[in-house]
Amino acid sequence: MSTQSGLGGARGLLLALCAPLLFLAFWHFSTTGRAFSLIPPPLDVGIQLWDLAFGGVWDDLYSRTLLEHAVASVSRVYGGFALAAALALPLGMMIGRIWLVRALLDPTLQLMRPIPVTAWLPLAMIVFGIGPRSAFFLVFLGAFYPILVNTIFGVRNVEPRLFEAARMLGTSPSALFW
Repeated sequence: MSTQSGLGGARGLLLALCAPLLFLAFWHFSTTGRAFSLIPPPLDVGIQLWDLAFGGVWDDLYSRTLLEHAVASVSRVYGGFALAAALALPLGMMIGRIWLVRALLDPTLQLMRPIPVTAWLPLAMIVFGIGPRSAFFLVFLGAFYPILVNTIFGVRNVEPRLFEAARMLGTSPSALFW
């Protein structure tokens, strides 16, 4: 039984490698030897990636900077997401539970929600400039509305009897909200 699963594992691995290897072969044969190709061959991309990660090929300004740039990108993504969650979760809970907040904010938010994140790019560049702050803002916007809408939906779908039962058991209004 173990030999069959071992062969199936190796066979599965070979099958999983077929598509990437075919893609690399297609990429190589369609770009190698063309003088003015917009897409470089895979070997050239690999050499550039090696220099970006470990240096030693050209030792220019960008050698050995992959980790620095990866950390900057990850911090923008997680920072924007964390800020979106920090604002959208309490706001969504208030819109979902308090009718006055819902009446005040929900129409405006529902009007702005369908605007694609890429449409905010010119405004972000004007307000924040070209750089990490505008990217942070765009990540924030990309995460804000899905978190907000799902929080509102989740709060609105809590069974009203659960709130009544919690109040009867002596839960304070602020604890009940959270």
